[in-house]
Amino acid sequence: RVELLKQACLPLSASNNQLILHLFNKYHKEAFNKINGGFSIIIYDRSSSEIIVVNDHLNVKPLYYATEGSRFVFSSNIPMLFQSGINKNVIDKNIMLDILISGAPRLGRTIYKNIDCLENNHILSISASKKVTKQRYYRFSYRNDTYSYKEEYYSEKLKKLLFNSIEEKLQQTETNTAFALSGGLDSSSIVCMADSLNKSKSLNKNLLTHSAIFPKLTGDQKKLADESFYIQKVIEKTNVEAKLHKFDTHGSLNILDKITNLAEPVTGVNIYINYKILEELQLSGVKAYFEGIGGDMIISHGHSRFIELSRKFRILDLIRENKAFCEKKNVAFNLYSCLKNYFIYSNMPNSFHRLLYKRQKNVLNFQNLNVFLKKKYQIDLAERWKTIFGYHPRAIASRDYDVYKIEELGIDNPHINYQSRLINQIGAEHNVEIFTPFLDKRVMSFCLQVPLSLKLKHGESRYYFRGAMQDTLPKEIQNRHWKADVSPGFLKEMLSLSLKETQNLIFCRNNMLNEMLNKNFIVDFYNLFRKERKTTYAVMLYKLIYMSEWLNRRS
Repeated sequence: RVELLKQACLPLSASNNQLILHLFNKYHKEAFNKINGGFSIIIYDRSSSEIIVVNDHLNVKPLYYATEGSRFVFSSNIPMLFQSGINKNVIDKNIMLDILISGAPRLGRTIYKNIDCLENNHILSISASKKVTKQRYYRFSYRNDTYSYKEEYYSEKLKKLLFNSIEEKLQQTETNTAFALSGGLDSSSIVCMADSLNKSKSLNKNLLTHSAIFPKLTGDQKKLADESFYIQKVIEKTNVEAKLHKFDTHGSLNILDKITNLAEPVTGVNIYINYKILEELQLSGVKAYFEGIGGDMIISHGHSRFIELSRKFRILDLIRENKAFCEKKNVAFNLYSCLKNYFIYSNMPNSFHRLLYKRQKNVLNFQNLNVFLKKKYQIDLAERWKTIFGYHPRAIASRDYDVYKIEELGIDNPHINYQSRLINQIGAEHNVEIFTPFLDKRVMSFCLQVPLSLKLKHGESRYYFRGAMQDTLPKEIQNRHWKADVSPGFLKEMLSLSLKETQNLIFCRNNMLNEMLNKNFIVDFYNLFRKERKTTYAVMLYKLIYMSEWLNRRS
């Protein structure tokens, strides 16, 4: 914003509206490529009697719209559309199934038949004759011209971009500013960068960190979920005011009434952690909260490096890199698995992967909703996945996709778009703005250009990012190669449900989903879950419970 104001010769006191209109008058629709933050904008152009509707690179600030007769209604939130007179809670069965299968609806859609969401990076225009057109104004894409830089360039450039992004966002916040701190690489980096900026730039912010701990877990479960050692290392390095939130056996099931109140379904099982923290921020009047969401996807762990080596027939390098990677992760290296997954499979055509998928179609995973559905409602899961994401679920493992196309698909997909707009809703519900520095457009675009050889090097994933944080993070976190798993608490809560309680939660009222479910299948699956005690099965059941309750509230 400050840079754009300088370029426009406008005073720092100028409003966002003044800046946007200046850019639009000068650059027309190209103006929106110059704005890097989250936005949704509606402009009426008197000269052409045209209405122009545009949103940001990732639905950070979503814009919903509905048509009813000759009316075209826009809003930044769905409840306002209902208040404007748009028919309420008209549920689209297909989009509901999209969300249960993949965790996200197809691009541009909501769970409501009569409400759409403008796709990220798009401009929607309505002419004087009421003709509606849509066009994409920006696309994340890999440019094949970045290998000429030295290794240090990528770490230094990323460091600069992240520091700039966090500083810009800190400038918008009040004195008390909150941060998620899990002890992982992403959240710890944001806290440490913010602390460094606060000191070096004399920003005079009071930095407050919020962390989840699980004191009642024991043994292997505690090892999986406990990050208190790493959290403490960040606290010791910075001048933050730390708050530890204790979680025992109560999770998302315990607050179903709250999390099903959102206008769009959010099926993530660990959302109870976010809710507790945001509720506390709301009570204390803190209005800004920084999250490390998106770091994994944007920075990238560099697994495509294995495919790149395979496609270049650098087999010995592939074996060495994969072996070093396994050593860093403290897992056993398997030569057969390495060659099968990264040499044989990645060099096979899409047709082979389609055949392989068909043979494995009854595998129990997060996407296989068919294990619960009556025969007449069974879904072609591969085709449904293709409808949502634009490609067959195993296609990107085939030789049909270039390795950098895989990276492009990872950085801009329905999951991350849906997550962005849900973050906006959850924050707004608690009167808190949630900032996500890793989802900054400049950061995302740059990370896509980083060579795979620097995303994974000597078995070290996120290699260039670790280099960028070398003088910023505690060494224990910079060299950390595993991630906490907070699922033991969730699994414990799900196992506490009896069959009767599970059935009551799913079938408590007759709704669209209930009509499609086979009750005997639910019983069989519940018994399997009790026997196997797998987190995957717990998640599959939880999604049914959540969606059923969400639908009930709108029936």
